[in-house]
Amino acid sequence: FPRAVELILGNRKLVPGHDFLISPSSPSVKGTYALHTIKAEDLIRNDFLKDIPTGYTGFIIIDNRRSSDLDAGDIELLSGKISELLKNPVANFIGIIELTSENLVWGTSEDVSQRPYVTVSFPADPDTLETLYINIKNRFRKKYTTNNVLGYIRGTEYPDSFFVFTGHYDHLGLMGTDAYFPGANDNASGVAMLLY
Repeated sequence: FPRAVELILGNRKLVPGHDFLISPSSPSVKGTYALHTIKAEDLIRNDFLKDIPTGYTGFIIIDNRRSSDLDAGDIELLSGKISELLKNPVANFIGIIELTSENLVWGTSEDVSQRPYVTVSFPADPDTLETLYINIKNRFRKKYTTNNVLGYIRGTEYPDSFFVFTGHYDHLGLMGTDAYFPGANDNASGVAMLLY
């Protein structure tokens, strides 16, 4: 996501990396959209797609913060249901916003899904939210060429034996222009030790 990312939920502009994270597989999307709220329990136990009006062109909010009675199996099932929805070619909605009380964790993706998915850690009451404005631009690089660095010190006493120290100098980088994931321990500290 090389440009600034924006998310305005209701009338509040959210801070990228602090209030929300875009799923790394999200496609580009820009516009103002209506919101339809679903409780996590309903997504797990019901076919809620039939309740969404034909021609609906908004986002779904899944409120996962009120799900204290869900067990580990339910949480895994919820994750699977969200994944299915993002890939569903006939579902009539634009994307998914998941409200969570968990820490936000970003990652990487090897593909781009059909719909955007955003995780929000923000104390909003979904019943009071009617619209959202979202602006994200995905630039997916299918093949990205990089380089490795190799250092070698030949031993004098045992030249045919090796100690190998490795590290990686890539990390997650930027989500837009404001959310930066520098990778201090993954793996800048390891690279510093290796170089030392």
